[in-house]
Amino acid sequence: MIEQEFHKRFARTVVVTISPHPDDSVLGAGGLIHRLTDTVAWDAQSGVSREDYPHVYTIVMTPGARGVDDEYLRRYALNRIRTQDSELADYLMLRLANGEQDADREKQLNTVREELRRQESTSEGRILRVK
Repeated sequence: MIEQEFHKRFARTVVVTISPHPDDSVLGAGGLIHRLTDTVAWDAQSGVSREDYPHVYTIVMTPGARGVDDEYLRRYALNRIRTQDSELADYLMLRLANGEQDADREKQLNTVREELRRQESTSEGRILRVK
């Protein structure tokens, strides 16, 4: 009964989740997003055609670069950084050791951080079937 009411309520709707940072939408509303995009449940419970399933979108407001710290870059992205720019990888390791910063290199690291978060958001959207 509850499932049928849920599917009736959300059929033919557009649902938008607004996320301040990458991954906040899944942390805050991942369960609801999954229920809205679960085609198996919709096929079994809703009684509506696929074109009437809800359309779910996520808007991410910031690139979220500050959510990727240097330790994460060192542990999980250093090889990728090294293949693209070995000097940037060396800078990251030296900066971790001595704390000296270069403004241009920091901008490059922020670009790497933003790309990592963008990839996470894209993967999240693909898994949850959101646009």
